[in-house]
Amino acid sequence: MAARTQKFGKFSKFGSVALALAIVPLFGAHAQGTATSENFTVIIGGTRVGHLDVVRSGDTVKIDYDYKNNGRGPTMKEELRLDAKGMPTSWKITGNSTFGNAINESFAMQRGTARWTDSTGSGSAKPKGPAIYVAQEGSPWAAGMYARALLADDDRSLPALPGGALSLAELEKVQVSGTGGAMTVTSYALSGNDLDPGYFLLDDTGALFAAISPRAVFVRKGFEGEDLKLRDLAVKYSTERFVKMQAKAANSYKAPVRITNVRLFDPVTMKLTEPKSVVVSGRHISAVLPVNSPATEGEVTIDGNGGTLVPGLYEMHGHIGQEDAMLNILAGITSVRDMGNEIDVLDGLIERIDSGVLAGPRITKSGFIEGKSPFSSNNGKLVNSQQEAIDAARFYAARDFQAIKIYNSMNPEWIPALVKEAKTLGLHVMGHVPAFTNADAMIAAGYDEMTHINQVMLGWVLEPKEDTRTLLRLTALKRLPSLDLESEKVNRTIGAMVEKKVTIDPTFAIHESLLLARNGTINPGMVDYVANMPVG
Repeated sequence: MAARTQKFGKFSKFGSVALALAIVPLFGAHAQGTATSENFTVIIGGTRVGHLDVVRSGDTVKIDYDYKNNGRGPTMKEELRLDAKGMPTSWKITGNSTFGNAINESFAMQRGTARWTDSTGSGSAKPKGPAIYVAQEGSPWAAGMYARALLADDDRSLPALPGGALSLAELEKVQVSGTGGAMTVTSYALSGNDLDPGYFLLDDTGALFAAISPRAVFVRKGFEGEDLKLRDLAVKYSTERFVKMQAKAANSYKAPVRITNVRLFDPVTMKLTEPKSVVVSGRHISAVLPVNSPATEGEVTIDGNGGTLVPGLYEMHGHIGQEDAMLNILAGITSVRDMGNEIDVLDGLIERIDSGVLAGPRITKSGFIEGKSPFSSNNGKLVNSQQEAIDAARFYAARDFQAIKIYNSMNPEWIPALVKEAKTLGLHVMGHVPAFTNADAMIAAGYDEMTHINQVMLGWVLEPKEDTRTLLRLTALKRLPSLDLESEKVNRTIGAMVEKKVTIDPTFAIHESLLLARNGTINPGMVDYVANMPVG
């Protein structure tokens, strides 16, 4: 960890908290010395991938949290000691984060002073009034704890430690059914911890029932059958929020738009031009004219105030969701190549963007094809045979996907036939190097593109039986310093890429974070913006 970020897979918006105020008991009545338990299932892409088990005995709460998706995920244990009102007086979180970083986090509240230690270092504060401490790591279980604290506050808003503030909004009553029968739960949105709200549900005792997102659900055991309903709720809540934002802020001009008094970058001279006027009609630039050119009848004029007009950026490796569609636009990214997604989630998002309901970039769709294994990424199409892989390519081609992306658990023996069919269908073929093979074999099989620079380089440092469906595909990069870049095996791979015109999608930003991140320092790629981000 190089910055104070929370990572709970798809549950990052529900960070653990310790409360610096009096709240109601954690879950229902609790007799001294009587152990009670709560059990939750983690579901990603419709597949059960892990658990969270909570046991409370007296004033002690112990939590066991573990899930694995795509060969990675957190393995953590938490122990809290509570006062008579359910206030954590101490909290210890140990284990490993999603990408393997060791977790050794602690919190204590003593005589009005809060002290904590996490991977960014140590801190302390003496809150003047009620405040919520947001832990760096931890499980989604504590969502119920901070929800109760916010519900007890008059305006449902409280300062957060180390900074910022959290607020809670009640959304609706929801009927759910499980092995324990039918029940009514209430959904809420938590804001202030992240760029977008996190959504979760409480039962009528105030205990956590579920934390939800469009792709993943963390739900009380026995209610796993409500997975799809809960994911649909997350889509609904997110959509309603962004529809309101779009209606308030967006303009839809039914006329040419003249952006005047702007400078342009000239790639021939490598310099900025003098001020110009740029006329846009629909999706096309109609003209680039002198700055004082008169507007035609009916045009909309926007004054660029002497700034520089640049083309929209193209994100070449995204896994876009509704929550970051507008953020892409605000960052100047107008096109995204989606490299694997839930099909219905992606198609629904594209439909809402194209219809003007939501703001978002133009999206190029890549069909995700993964072999079924204990290490599968539960995304797109999971296949059990060569024929199923071929059928998946046909499925994507029939639905206007432009490419397929092959993933880690695919059987290497199926790749040549899959690539042949995909290219017959006019699909661009790219992907990871499946486990127990190498980039040379994928290039020979007909890949048009290699995804991630590590996928190419692993073939130079791994032994034949080493399994890259695990975090080894990342941690093995520590072997690279001893690699001879002039060696025959390196030149053979690069030569084959050149000969066959195979491109590389390097995703350097990911590897910079993984390889250069150090506890107690800010990631090099984050230094320019981290101070402007929410507390999470």
